[in-house]
Amino acid sequence: MDLEVRHARLVVAVAQAGSISAGAVVLGLPQPGVTAQLRRIERACGGPLFVRSRRRVSPTPLGERVLPLMVRLCRVVEAVASEASGAASTSLVLGIADRASPGLVRALRTALPDLDLATVTVAGDGRALLRDGGVDALVEEAVAGAAVVLSADHDRVVLRQHRVRLLLPPAHRLLGDEVDPSALEREHWVLRSPEAAWAPVERAVLRSLQVPAPRCVHRALTHGEVAEWVVATRAVAVVPEWFRPAGCHRASMRRDVTVELALVHRCDSLTVLTRRRLVEVLSLHLAGGWDHPAGPSSAEQGQVGDLAPHLRADEQARLVGVPEVDAAEQA
Repeated sequence: MDLEVRHARLVVAVAQAGSISAGAVVLGLPQPGVTAQLRRIERACGGPLFVRSRRRVSPTPLGERVLPLMVRLCRVVEAVASEASGAASTSLVLGIADRASPGLVRALRTALPDLDLATVTVAGDGRALLRDGGVDALVEEAVAGAAVVLSADHDRVVLRQHRVRLLLPPAHRLLGDEVDPSALEREHWVLRSPEAAWAPVERAVLRSLQVPAPRCVHRALTHGEVAEWVVATRAVAVVPEWFRPAGCHRASMRRDVTVELALVHRCDSLTVLTRRRLVEVLSLHLAGGWDHPAGPSSAEQGQVGDLAPHLRADEQARLVGVPEVDAAEQA
């Protein structure tokens, strides 16, 4: 038997659902038919792809090698179909947590004039919103290097990586040198509400810093609210490097934690050209300045120049790398 795309979809559905019966439900097929088809696929692959138990299946060593290839095949086929039909280029609902702005929308509309674009500020589980069709694409944050679970009909591209900083109120005792994570156990914290988009990132960061049970004085939804409560309660918080609120100081930590911003989208929602332009504009906007003190490169300056007419003055300043003063320099 020659393997076909439908066979790859069946194997991926079973793997993601965790059992043959659940995979059959996802595929809308009777379980006996899926079981028989899976046996034929495994014979064509040269061995079992799954270890069966009473309730679940788990990949065999052969399955672990074959599954990523089948996931990739499904995505490529969906991208080809989308590109050929042109249906993916008509409209897009883009979900962004904490960083949506009118300037970004103007820049995206200029780069993609034929796209009917709408943006949504995401507070909560953005992946659930993406799965349920509330958005077609999502800008999400996750700790770099962490395992990322992605369904077969979704794709993901990293836009930028940045470090996590400690947010401090004025004249705080930790202002000065890099902060040792062990010094954080004594502090009071402003944390994210469970429904906040950044809450899963914050939990992973605190685990990495070995602060398992921080003393919480308030739970906030947005980075802006976090900053207000840090000043009001003289507590501390962790924030992404790009967040630079007035009235607070940011300190680096001896144990670096890196967070990545990524674009996740349904494979059928973007053409290749739309995705490329979307990634270019988002990468530039989400950078919030460049890591090196000399400012942006000539190529980056050219990109800013193309977008400058569509950005507010403060957004232009951020894109060309306004110098910032960190806690160590303030001290």
